[in-house]
Amino acid sequence: MAWGGLHGAYLIGERLVRARMSPAPWRASLAARLAAAALTFLLVCVAWVFFRATSFGQAFALLGSLLGGDAPALLPWVSHVLVGVSLSLLLVTHWQLRGRSLEAVVERTPWPARSAALAAMIVTIILMQGQDRAFIYFQF
Repeated sequence: MAWGGLHGAYLIGERLVRARMSPAPWRASLAARLAAAALTFLLVCVAWVFFRATSFGQAFALLGSLLGGDAPALLPWVSHVLVGVSLSLLLVTHWQLRGRSLEAVVERTPWPARSAALAAMIVTIILMQGQDRAFIYFQF
C-alpha cells in the first residue's frame, strides 16, 4: 500500500508542478531535463524499497543504508562499482531511446550486433543464476 500511495503522491505532485509552471522548465534545457529524470528515478527507487520490504522497519533500515546511515553495507565495494557502471549504462541507454520504440531501434541494428547481444544475454542468464528465488510477484 505504501508503494501505491507513494506513486499516487508523486503523480499528484507532478500534476501540481505542471499546472503551476507553464511552460515546463524541464523542457527548456538539457540540465533541467537531466535533473527531472534523476529526480524521477530517485523517487521511484524510494518507492520500490517499500514494495520489496516485508515491513516498515525493514524499509526504513534499507533507506537509511541507502542514505549512508549506520546500517551495515549490503554489498562489497566491487559490487558497488558493478552496480554503478551497470546503472550508468542503463540510464544512458534509456536517455538515448527516449522518443523511439525499442522495435525501431532493433530493426535498425545490424544483425551481427543483435546476435551478439542475444548471445551475451543468454550466457549471462546461464552463468549468473544466483540463488534460487521465486519471481517477486509469485509471493502475492
